[in-house]
Amino acid sequence: MVFLDRKSKKVLKAVIKARNKINFVNGSELLVPLLPKMPINLINESLWHLHDIKLLVCEGGIDEIYNISIPYESVNRREFIWIKFKQFIFKSILTPILVSITTTLIALWVKGFFK
Repeated sequence: MVFLDRKSKKVLKAVIKARNKINFVNGSELLVPLLPKMPINLINESLWHLHDIKLLVCEGGIDEIYNISIPYESVNRREFIWIKFKQFIFKSILTPILVSITTTLIALWVKGFFK
């Protein structure tokens, strides 16, 4: 999971607010009222950055973005971060504990078996 800088987080939140029912935004100009302190060129840079890391699907040129499509993973980003975190904990902490317990029990069983 890629961590976002502050500017990209603001733009992603604005895109999610501006989306319609089918997770689509008709151009980057619709984001300007939601991000009044950010110039359009920085908004477009952030949109292309989010496109590069696969959080948005953008169509258009360098100066202007015509269509922005929002994948499911972008709308529910916190849920996916939580799932990745649980997978990490399971792989890095719980699995070694279970393996060591199982190995200890097998070793005790074998030691008692050969007495």
